[in-house]
Amino acid sequence: MTIKIKLPEKDEQDKIETFFKNMENLIQFSQQELDKFQSIKKALLEKMFV
Repeated sequence: MTIKIKLPEKDEQDKIETFFKNMENLIQFSQQELDKFQSIKKALLEKMFV
Protein backbone atom coordinates (compact mmCIF):
# COMPACT_ATOMS: atom_id res chain seq x y z
CA MET A 1 0.00 0.00 0.00
CA THR A 2 1.36 3.40 -0.99
CA ILE A 3 0.42 6.64 0.76
CA LYS A 4 0.81 9.85 -1.18
CA ILE A 5 1.39 13.06 0.72
CA LYS A 6 1.13 16.43 -0.97
CA LEU A 7 3.78 18.90 0.10
CA PRO A 8 3.85 22.61 -0.68
CA GLU A 9 6.31 23.88 -3.25
CA LYS A 10 9.77 24.89 -2.03
CA ASP A 11 9.00 28.64 -2.05
CA GLU A 12 5.85 28.04 0.01
CA GLN A 13 7.84 25.91 2.46
CA ASP A 14 10.34 28.76 2.81
CA LYS A 15 7.52 31.21 3.57
CA ILE A 16 6.11 28.85 6.19
CA GLU A 17 9.56 28.47 7.75
CA THR A 18 10.01 32.23 7.88
CA PHE A 19 6.59 32.65 9.48
CA PHE A 20 7.37 30.17 12.24
CA LYS A 21 10.81 31.67 12.87
CA ASN A 22 9.19 35.09 13.24
CA MET A 23 6.59 33.66 15.61
CA GLU A 24 9.32 32.04 17.70
CA ASN A 25 11.19 35.35 17.90
CA LEU A 26 8.01 37.14 18.97
CA ILE A 27 7.35 34.54 21.66
CA GLN A 28 10.91 34.86 22.98
CA PHE A 29 10.66 38.66 23.03
CA SER A 30 7.31 38.50 24.82
CA GLN A 31 8.73 36.10 27.41
CA GLN A 32 11.65 38.44 28.04
CA GLU A 33 9.25 41.35 28.52
CA LEU A 34 7.12 39.29 30.90
CA ASP A 35 10.20 38.30 32.91
CA LYS A 36 11.26 41.95 33.12
CA PHE A 37 7.85 43.10 34.33
CA GLN A 38 7.67 40.31 36.90
CA SER A 39 11.05 41.43 38.27
CA ILE A 40 9.81 45.00 38.49
CA LYS A 41 6.63 43.85 40.24
CA LYS A 42 8.65 41.84 42.74
CA ALA A 43 10.95 44.78 43.49
CA LEU A 44 8.03 47.17 43.96
CA LEU A 45 6.21 44.79 46.27
CA GLU A 46 9.35 44.34 48.35
CA LYS A 47 9.69 48.12 48.67
CA MET A 48 6.05 48.46 49.72
CA PHE A 49 6.37 46.03 52.62
CA VAL A 50 9.79 46.96 53.96
